[in-house]
Amino acid sequence: MSEPISPAPERKQPVLKFIIRVIIGLILLLLFFGFVWPVLPYSGIPQLIGAFAFGWLRFFSRTVPKISLNADLICMGVLCIVLILFLAHRFMVWISASIAASRKVSWIWPWKWTWCGLGAVLLLFFVGMAMGGMVHQIGWITSSPEPWYEIKGRSMPYGTMRQLELVFRMAKDDTNGNFENVRRAMKGEEYGISTKTFQDFHFLFITEERNNVGGFIIFPRNPQERSQIGALYSFGEKQEYISSEKLPDLLRRHQAQLVAF
Repeated sequence: MSEPISPAPERKQPVLKFIIRVIIGLILLLLFFGFVWPVLPYSGIPQLIGAFAFGWLRFFSRTVPKISLNADLICMGVLCIVLILFLAHRFMVWISASIAASRKVSWIWPWKWTWCGLGAVLLLFFVGMAMGGMVHQIGWITSSPEPWYEIKGRSMPYGTMRQLELVFRMAKDDTNGNFENVRRAMKGEEYGISTKTFQDFHFLFITEERNNVGGFIIFPRNPQERSQIGALYSFGEKQEYISSEKLPDLLRRHQAQLVAF
């Protein structure tokens, strides 16, 4: 007599995998409608695919040549990681040996678990850096008067003016705001600004008393670009974009203080 066939157990749906797929799908939809959909009318699908697939190569080609390595910091970082790894492993070996002895078993904490723990800590560190960078960039984008979406080729002056602003602030901090020293520093190779950049833009220093520099006015030399994006104005704690219609009044206001780069 054969045993009764029990019904096959119902397969439970993997809830966790389903939730992960939903989250990934929502992120992809957000990226598509937030970044791809608005610029789709201005560029073809092959260009978009190429930008997403190989855009990082252009980023590395621009940034890698400008990277400078500090041997002292690298050696210090490697030394700290080795020291932390060794001390953490010895501590976990001591803890695990005590637990194993209380249970009357022989077991030693393996090195691979210590390496995994170090990898997890480094991963959390990089995730924290990425989240901080995202928050910084989102805050900068939402507070900036620049347009979020532009036809390819028109956003370059904005980026160049931002780069010149950053170089100015670094040079000012390094030279305590002295006008001649700031201009000399900005002309040097330390900050990576090419001569052509200054040929494409008017860079006017706003000087103060005792030969110090208090700010600047940057705007394209090209009249068409200048009419579209205006100028970047910074003086003291104030920083804003000025339309091309208001630029002449701004130049007259600081006329006695302006010195060309």
